[in-house]
Amino acid sequence: MKMRLTDKVKLNIHLDEAEDHHIIAPMLLLPFLENSFKHGISSQKESTIYIKLEIMGNTVFFETRNQIFPTNPDSPEAKEHGIGLVNTQRRLSLLYPGKHRLKFGKDEENQEYYVNLTLNLE
Repeated sequence: MKMRLTDKVKLNIHLDEAEDHHIIAPMLLLPFLENSFKHGISSQKESTIYIKLEIMGNTVFFETRNQIFPTNPDSPEAKEHGIGLVNTQRRLSLLYPGKHRLKFGKDEENQEYYVNLTLNLE
């Protein structure tokens, strides 16, 4: 998938520059990032995507937030129901049993979709 960002899209990226090196499963965060770009960008309105990755000791905190835009109910995207999220939840359960917390959903008050992931790497 090729995506071009316009001037209407703002990316707020906050990456922690930790001194320790931590390794997580390859491609683990990719579905969350893909969803932010797939569902959080409007071709007509200003769009903002927020991405945060923070490391404290052996704990990794990851967060994404994006605006919610109405979709055409007949579009293929509207008919998809989070297969990527379900698969990622399964991967987390297999790779980090009892060492992760995943929370995602709609923040109706702010009209945003959010993902919060905490990984304990001990």
